[in-house]
Amino acid sequence: MKKNVIISLADSNYFELLNELVDSIKRFKQSENTAICILDGGLTEDQKKVLLPKVDEIKSSEWDIKISQFKTMGKKWLKSLITRAFLTEYFPNYEKYLWIDADAWVNSWEAVELYFKGCADNKLCISTNADRAYGGTKVDWFLGSFARIKSQNYKHAKASGFSEKIAREVAFKPHLNAGIFSLAASAPHWKMWRKNLEFSLKSVLLTCLVNLSGFICKPEYAKKTRGEQYIFVNNRFIKNHHIQSAISKAFEGLISENHFPSYFINLKVDAKTIDINIHPTKTEIKFEDEKSIYAIIRSAVRKSLGQYNISPSIDFIQENAFNISSAPNLNIKQPEIKVDYNYNPFKNENNKQANNDFEIIFEENQLKKEEFKSLNNDYFIKFSDHDIIVIHKRRAHQRILFEYYLFNMKSTTSMTQKLTFPKKISLAKNDVLVFNEIENNLKNIGFKFEKNDENEIVFSGLPSDFNENILQNTIEDIIESFKNNDSFEENRKNIIAFSLSKKLVVDRKILLNEIEMKNMYNELQKCEQSDFTFDGKPILMKIETTDLNKYFK
Repeated sequence: MKKNVIISLADSNYFELLNELVDSIKRFKQSENTAICILDGGLTEDQKKVLLPKVDEIKSSEWDIKISQFKTMGKKWLKSLITRAFLTEYFPNYEKYLWIDADAWVNSWEAVELYFKGCADNKLCISTNADRAYGGTKVDWFLGSFARIKSQNYKHAKASGFSEKIAREVAFKPHLNAGIFSLAASAPHWKMWRKNLEFSLKSVLLTCLVNLSGFICKPEYAKKTRGEQYIFVNNRFIKNHHIQSAISKAFEGLISENHFPSYFINLKVDAKTIDINIHPTKTEIKFEDEKSIYAIIRSAVRKSLGQYNISPSIDFIQENAFNISSAPNLNIKQPEIKVDYNYNPFKNENNKQANNDFEIIFEENQLKKEEFKSLNNDYFIKFSDHDIIVIHKRRAHQRILFEYYLFNMKSTTSMTQKLTFPKKISLAKNDVLVFNEIENNLKNIGFKFEKNDENEIVFSGLPSDFNENILQNTIEDIIESFKNNDSFEENRKNIIAFSLSKKLVVDRKILLNEIEMKNMYNELQKCEQSDFTFDGKPILMKIETTDLNKYFK
């Protein structure tokens, strides 16, 4: 009876590679004492006939962790990853197991012996990735002693549903190559591996609502009609206002209001979560969880536009990064205040010294004079003797407005600008229900209005500096944002303040003079958060003059 076994897996596409691997093992005489077993991931009958004389066993791989067919749609590769954790169940009665991916081969039997020796005493024997294509950790240094760490281990742990604590713990561990490893049958790793796999699959796959694929056209190909907008759900053409709205929102700011993006979107969803009987033609569809579907599609389209540099984008790789200090052991003490109770500034003997001190302070203030210069329509720069700060004009203004409206909603002391002629707007019935929920928040920031009938609202006053020409559009945007977010009171205030700040932000064509730039910067510094907008976009970039030398090395 053979004690050790070498196992691999392949489908029909990888058969040639698998066959070469088996031949590379069989050419060594020592292989006569080692079993070779194959997991069938989709081999043809003819391919299995070629392998059978060369190997000890061939068994079909299964879904060893129960997952619904919908959740694994288009993920056949996942089966092979799961199968590796169950080798002792597919091929029992062996003492040691060596897994080798089908695209590898054996050049030296000594390597095989090292793997079998390495898994003695219930240890895991595995190699780290040596190829530069598998960059484990990347460090981007910022100003001073801070760095952003990009780690594949961290990214994979977070994507698999593990906590921030666990993700940080594994971030700097070696990036291991699971394509070749060995374990004894009695090793505790098997049990823990299966447990973690099940947790990860439940955290990620089982929460999957939609499998999304397709194409979106670039903004320059937008048309004045909706002729090239196709949405398919489970290979059936459908119409859905929420999906169209999600895609349109993702294109916001990239195409003009009277143009429409072209797209071909295919969604795979569980048939139990949709209702196709809401229209006689069965082309309209209703999702069980429309808010989540809306958010997923909007984010996916935004990400696609951003990754190909079509729109100003969030760095999606950066989302899996975290910041740390390069000097974590620095001993930081709380500052102490020392007071000289005997000091008297009116004593004659100190008058000369006091005058000297005044001159020094005056000179320092002269040196610290701040200057503001406009860079272009989007940015302005603040210069001082110790740093240079580049400020995004519109984002800075947006942040100021956001916190202004947020404060007014909490304080209920906002100013109202009375209209000479009342302004009337009409809303859909569903939108009126939403408007009823947020009307108190709107009144707190300066909107004054009355309801004429079911769908009509008459405004008699608006917040100061609010343009009445954008009233209808602004209220509709607030309602739309509110529909697609939680209705908690605090979140409601944030949505309203954010929608208003986007509408009222300064036009990029307007150039600020030096006084206006200084006032905007000072107002920004009063904000609770002056570095980022509410949706996480950076507002300013600071460069210390002491760090300039590193840019000219």
